[in-house]
Parts: sequence; C-alpha cells; structure tokens
Amino acid sequence: MSENISYASVKGINQVADKVFRVYLALETASKPHIAGQYLLLKILDDWSAFSIANAPLEGESMIELHVRVKEATDEDPLYRLLTGESSVIQIKYPLGACCYQGANDLLLVAGGTGFSQIKAILEARYAGASSEDKNTVLVWLGKTASDLYLSDWAESFAKRHAALRYCPLIIDHEQLSPADFKQKFLSVAQSNNFQIETALAYLAGSPPMVKLLAEHLASIGYLRSQLKSDVFDLNL
Repeated sequence: MSENISYASVKGINQVADKVFRVYLALETASKPHIAGQYLLLKILDDWSAFSIANAPLEGESMIELHVRVKEATDEDPLYRLLTGESSVIQIKYPLGACCYQGANDLLLVAGGTGFSQIKAILEARYAGASSEDKNTVLVWLGKTASDLYLSDWAESFAKRHAALRYCPLIIDHEQLSPADFKQKFLSVAQSNNFQIETALAYLAGSPPMVKLLAEHLASIGYLRSQLKSDVFDLNL
C-alpha cells in the first residue's frame, strides 16, 4: 500500500465526548479524492491504525474529518499526543476501502459509537444535490450511553432538513438488543417511511461483534447477505 502514502497536518480538533474527538486534517500532498465510506490509516509510532473518513469529498477541498476515540486524553496516549502535539505533519495511507456509498432508492445506515463517522460521510454524499430529497433513508445509531451518540444533535438537525430521512437513536448495548426488539424498532420506522426492505442496501459501521450480530438480526427480517455492506465483511475482521 506504499503507493497510498500521503502527508497531512492537523488543522482542528474538538472534543465531542469523553475521549472522543472530532479531528480535521488537511492533506499536504496531492492524492486522489476519497469516496464516501472509505477510511485511512494513520501512523502512530511504528504502527498503522484505521479511521473512517467522516466527511463526503468536496471538489477542490483537501480537508478530511475523523472521529477519534483515544484511550486516555493525556500525553501518555500516543494517539492523543500525535493529534494535539507540535508535530506539523503526520503520515497517512489514503484513501482505502471498498465499502463505498452506492446510490440506492432506499438505504439503511446502522452505526455503533464512532462507527458513525463512516455513516456521516455516506449521509452527506447521499443528500448532496437537489435530486436527493426522495431517497428514503433510515439511520440507526446505537450506544451504551447517550454520550456514545456524540453528534446526535447533528443527526437530528440533518434529519429535519431531509424529509425522507428517519433518525432512530438507540441507547442500548448491542448485545442486549434482541432480534425481536430490533425488528420492532426498525420496522416501525421503516414502515412509516414506505421503506422497501427487498431492494434496500444496508451499511453497518461499528465493532466487528456488533456488525455481525446486527447482520443476523437483519437476515431475520429478510435482508440478504448481498444487501449488507461493511468493512468488517470486506476485511474479514
């Protein structure tokens, strides 16, 4: 992947929850633009760590948004130190990933925690332009606590601006979400939006255990494996 190595600088960082930061990077080297749904690798000491890109690409702009959860918001944490330190340039591999947004009439987006970063980019790409308003979308964001839904206000505001988008925040551990509960919560939202499960794609973003469990729940209500999109499947995580 050496051909994808680029350099970027941190242009802004905002704390949005305990140990979660919204980070803005500016590309310092020329690179092909990313596609909504892709990720990058960030070099931390001698290792590379993956982070979903949280913004849709904009023509002529080189800014990249990330949502980063650190282990500790102190200089003892190498990731926190890298993002907040005085080093002007950081090394990345960009863009990466095959779980990219594909246009679809109906779309289910499911995020867990900071998995919302990938989903946010897809939302922005989906609703860009005047022809987007008739595209039915259901957004489900799961978190163990309210703070895990760290941009819930943003999601609510975005949904209010787009009548075909339904936002369903769920404060629950995914392990405690039974197939029956998921079916009830999802179908009640989908049916109110004339959502067509038979043809809808579903993007799942979060930890591998969450994605695999929700894939089973979706299969129980009629989703085929070919309708499910996730980096977890593409990378065999």
